[in-house]
Amino acid sequence: MSQEDNKHLFGVKEIAKYLNMSVSSVYRWEKNLDLPLHRVADKDGYTVYADKDDLDDWLSNLRSKDISRPRKVKKSLILSIPVIAIGVLSIYLILTNRLGRDSDINNRFDSLMKKSAEKLDEKDHIGPEIFTTEGCFVQVKSRSGEFLWSYRMAEREIGNEYLYKYMSISDIDNDNFKEVASRTYDVETDRSYLCLFDHDGKEIWRRSIDTNQTFSNITIGDDFFCGTVKFALSENKSPRIISLWRNNVRFLSIIACHDLAGNLLYQYLNIGHIGDFELYDLNDDGVKEIIFAGTNNLLNGEGVLGVLSLTGFHGISPPYQIEPEYSDLSFHLSVYVPDNPVPGDQLAYIRFKKTQYLQEFQKQHMRINILSFNKGILNVELEFSDFEDNPNRGLFFCFVFDRSLSLKYVIPMRGTSKYYPEKVEKGEIDIPLDDLLDVLEANVLWWQDGHWILNPGDE
Repeated sequence: MSQEDNKHLFGVKEIAKYLNMSVSSVYRWEKNLDLPLHRVADKDGYTVYADKDDLDDWLSNLRSKDISRPRKVKKSLILSIPVIAIGVLSIYLILTNRLGRDSDINNRFDSLMKKSAEKLDEKDHIGPEIFTTEGCFVQVKSRSGEFLWSYRMAEREIGNEYLYKYMSISDIDNDNFKEVASRTYDVETDRSYLCLFDHDGKEIWRRSIDTNQTFSNITIGDDFFCGTVKFALSENKSPRIISLWRNNVRFLSIIACHDLAGNLLYQYLNIGHIGDFELYDLNDDGVKEIIFAGTNNLLNGEGVLGVLSLTGFHGISPPYQIEPEYSDLSFHLSVYVPDNPVPGDQLAYIRFKKTQYLQEFQKQHMRINILSFNKGILNVELEFSDFEDNPNRGLFFCFVFDRSLSLKYVIPMRGTSKYYPEKVEKGEIDIPLDDLLDVLEANVLWWQDGHWILNPGDE
């Protein structure tokens, strides 16, 4: 697959060359005319990319509006700016004048402000706003930095960079105070919990999680610790608390949903680690879905991406048996075959299958990270690591999905583009980067009707 034959363009310079314009014009068109560019970030900075078909469609739409390429567009924009400014100023003056005369509107506004002021007391102005960590504890402070209360989040010291991953803040009961849902740790029981705190630090409730599911007739039970916590709104706008739990002994994870009273509504068991989850409205219906990324140990640590509905979920992630390609590892993998599994009702479950390449980087598992969801595009990072704790030795690829999670294409991240050629030159990798992108794209599978199918991506 040559770069010229690709349907994708990587980097602003390549995009500018395709559009026959300067780099500065690309940025200007993106800002003023919504040029369809996409960005994904990694440790080395941002990767900018675009789809040629998207660019061609965008140019066609411009031509249909009698807007052409750089010079004419620029002239059109310059001429239209004074007209737009005059129009906006006129509307502003008309509205300002009208509101000034409309005493009824002003009076109602003043009345609302007065009632709000009467409703609030001094505690409203010092409610929880700032959160920092100190060792194993979270320090809760007011907007002015005044200490309010604290709680223990973890067994060991935790940094500020992980704080907002393990907690969520929202005024869920509309009383002008923010409640806090968070992971906590109890020294006496040596247990991790999900807790809901009131604005003043009062613990409303705490919950652990458990499962009666057995593997090789061994019950997993409640030996799970809490990870990511997020508030969410269901289809009827009822607040929910979504939490991620990992087993302390086995590579198993649970995604759980509680209501504000602490009742467990749903739970979903993934046979492997879930690194994280995000809440995105994939189908643009006003209700967010739960998108999770992790590994599946029954698939020998392959990467997976799943989607659950906020309206309800249950069961166990697929597959429910050892796949033929891993039959030689049956003794090792058999501990992850569930007894009497209840099939999960996930909206999607995607597998990033290991290939014959990059064996040095696939010794244990493939890490999947959710990067972003913007303009109907979901960016997911696949990380290969040889576990030497050297970030310069990792390989990172971005898988680009549309709203339906059909795979559009795979692109290398910035660090990989720099590091990969060196590995090829040294003979440590025996496949060109462009060919490897094709291989990675061809090894993305969906679980459907009890078996794996090719991802229905663009042909």
